[in-house]
Amino acid sequence: MLYRFDLTVAANVPESSPTRRRVQLVPGKIVHIQAFFPPNSAGLLRAGVEYRGSKVWPSNPDGWLLGDNFAWPWQEDFDLDADDAGLVLVGWNEDEAFSHTVYWGFNVLGQQKAGLLARIGQVLGGG
Repeated sequence: MLYRFDLTVAANVPESSPTRRRVQLVPGKIVHIQAFFPPNSAGLLRAGVEYRGSKVWPSNPDGWLLGDNFAWPWQEDFDLDADDAGLVLVGWNEDEAFSHTVYWGFNVLGQQKAGLLARIGQVLGGG
């Protein structure tokens, strides 16, 4: 299942008090993520994703994604539990005059597909 969300952050939002948006996905396995920063964000918008109160992307605690007309696509292998398949998109903006938006995409294999693929892998791998 493919999900797309946007996070718009107003001008002058500090890192100490970022904008947050909770988004709901289906339980399963996230296999691909993309964050796109459109033109004119000039590296002033910073963004990340939290799960269960901790930042998970980017992985380093003090790191943030940023860019200008730039996409960050990557493969992932991240399980979303049935009791909490929600993520929190987080962003802050150093631009003093303009709001900016980051566009997120998440490809999730639902629990049934992820389980089937794991069983196929076990058979093919001899495990």
